[in-house]
Amino acid sequence: MVTPLREILRAAARRMGIESVAYLVEAQAAWPRVVGPALAAESAPVRLRKGLLLVGVRHPAAGHEIRLRQGEIVLALAREIGEGAVTAVRPVGRRKLPGR
Repeated sequence: MVTPLREILRAAARRMGIESVAYLVEAQAAWPRVVGPALAAESAPVRLRKGLLLVGVRHPAAGHEIRLRQGEIVLALAREIGEGAVTAVRPVGRRKLPGR
């Protein structure tokens, strides 16, 4: 049986105590697929701690949409990066988003 590289990297991150960083990177990569290109252009995951994903937003309307779609976003992230990695999503105002 072949172990997927993703599982090997997660196990290593867990042993090193940086599992949340690994999940954050995966959430950032999946974000446009999870929320769609329009909302992804105005928001981006910035921090993950104990299941709470903080999402930077440039406009209050983007934050409102994230709050309204929180359940849908958590479920989509579970499919993309793993069950339980993200249990809640909270928008936070940001002028500049990561990677932009």
